[in-house]
Amino acid sequence: MSSFKITPRPEFAGRALLVSSQAGEARQIVAEMQRFGFTVDVCTNQESGAAMIATRKFQAVIMDLGADGQESEFLDVVHSSPSNRTAVTFAVLGMEKRVRPLHPNFFLHRPLRKALLASTFKAAIGLIIRDYRRYFRCPIKVPATIQINGAPPVPCELMNISEGGLALTRCIPLGLGTLVETRFQLPDGLGEFYADAHVCWSDNRSRAGLHFSRIVPEQKVRLQIWLSQQIEEGIPDSIMQLFGNQR
Repeated sequence: MSSFKITPRPEFAGRALLVSSQAGEARQIVAEMQRFGFTVDVCTNQESGAAMIATRKFQAVIMDLGADGQESEFLDVVHSSPSNRTAVTFAVLGMEKRVRPLHPNFFLHRPLRKALLASTFKAAIGLIIRDYRRYFRCPIKVPATIQINGAPPVPCELMNISEGGLALTRCIPLGLGTLVETRFQLPDGLGEFYADAHVCWSDNRSRAGLHFSRIVPEQKVRLQIWLSQQIEEGIPDSIMQLFGNQR
């Protein structure tokens, strides 16, 4: 199982939500986030922002809702969202007193300046990529085998892999919940990769998705490192240059 093919990866395309009623500041923030490869959805109030949180996945959430304490309430909405509880959060602040304490990952203090925005987003990008990696699925074609209840190994092929599982093709029909042992080689030159998993979706023909149920810590770290490298490869050179790290 030494041959492999990583299919063309889409460029890193983070998604951010900005909640702000200040049009001028919103334009500043959007422009800087776009320089870092983000698509930015803008809402002017907490209600529309909460609706977006309930329906979309964001890597970053930026809040400026005034001095009435709504920022804390909105942070509660973000942190209770199944899809966005790990999003990196920013709060835009002036000199006004807060009704409740805020606990975002980063503060953006007025007056907003280009250098301030750039340095803060640079500091945050590591956290953002870590969250992005949690659900990132890297398309890859690599031979694999699965084994069920000690039966002989069955050949198949990976379609993609993520931190939490993988998708198979050219596989025998698999029922939901089936426990399997899967083995394959990542293209990192470190030998065979193996994990126990259960079937979380199947077309009952030749494709199925597996969720890792047991993976040794060394293999988990290895997979995280490899996925991070694939994400970095998808970051455009124009963005990498912002970090002084041209490839």
